[in-house]
Amino acid sequence: MKKILNIIFGSFTIMMLLFTFFRQFNLAPAINNEVVIQVLIISTSIAVLMEISDKIQAYFDYSSFWVDLIIRVIICYTVVFIACANFGIVPLSLTGLWEITPTMLFSFPLTYAYTVFMNNELAESINKAIKKRNKV
Repeated sequence: MKKILNIIFGSFTIMMLLFTFFRQFNLAPAINNEVVIQVLIISTSIAVLMEISDKIQAYFDYSSFWVDLIIRVIICYTVVFIACANFGIVPLSLTGLWEITPTMLFSFPLTYAYTVFMNNELAESINKAIKKRNKV
């Protein structure tokens, strides 16, 4: 659950910061309640699908950085595209897919780096707790 919350809060925060930055140049819509809810829905959907992907990879005992990265990019592009098309932000066409690309180029690497960092921190704290418990 902590992993899902890390992804949700990390991606949500990064997206809100990017919206705020790009809004200064009229490259993003104004942030209102509707936009905040939409970003939260997208962040939550991505986090849940990534957790499912992780569970599937663990079930098959398969681990590859590149496969994981490609799966995560596909999940993000798919969720963002379908959600944005459903919310009426972009058309459900190749043009709409192209329109989300600049946002994805900024948000995905930032979010990916953040979640990897936070998950490593979480793993370290768990390992420390286990070592401490075994010494007692």
